[in-house]
Amino acid sequence: MSGATIIGQAADDGVTITASSTGHLKLRGEKTAINRWVLVVREHKPDIMAALQTDPAVIAIRRWLAYIGETHQPIIEEVMEMIATDPAALAYYLTKYLHLTQTMHDELVWGQTAYRGCQPF
Repeated sequence: MSGATIIGQAADDGVTITASSTGHLKLRGEKTAINRWVLVVREHKPDIMAALQTDPAVIAIRRWLAYIGETHQPIIEEVMEMIATDPAALAYYLTKYLHLTQTMHDELVWGQTAYRGCQPF
């Protein structure tokens, strides 16, 4: 079973799996559901860690946090946990990242345009 599959199936069972900055996996949900997944998660920890670190949404939000200068690990972990458990939080932080990329794109385009001697209107 792949790490992504385990994360998805655990989520279907009500268990959220997140990674801490210290390399530990956290399982959240009802105790009985967590107990069903603990052994599977331990057995496939490297695959799960890799899946969590390569999720495009997680990567995007980590980039946004780095861009705004957020280096406080408890805050970063709190954001990562929120996006793993709350779809509204995920949408909020992805919107922040998309706004950042649009801003960077605009700066690049206008910078190139100004360089060519054109004036924006």
